[in-house]
Amino acid sequence: MKVFVIAIVIFVIIMYLVYMLSLPVSDSIESLDGVFFYLAIFQWLCAAIISISIFLYVKRIAMSNRTYGKTVLMEAIVFAFANLIGGFFNYYLSKDLIGDLL
Repeated sequence: MKVFVIAIVIFVIIMYLVYMLSLPVSDSIESLDGVFFYLAIFQWLCAAIISISIFLYVKRIAMSNRTYGKTVLMEAIVFAFANLIGGFFNYYLSKDLIGDLL
């Protein structure tokens, strides 16, 4: 489990660095499509990481304290679902629909 946690931390740091380097230089509305698409992928990956963590950690937490384990499970499910919904919203915005929203 420790190796998985270290791998996830390194993976998320690399994703943030790639995101930082892929930010557009201009401030035009056309360059926002790529940013929203990258954010959608980033949120979907975070949801996948959270889902994997649910199976790895919540079971062990629930074995030590059942009430706390249920609380952590609900929080992880809500957070993973929020990342999925946010990813779909960013994907929707990346399809040249930002003008409709503005």
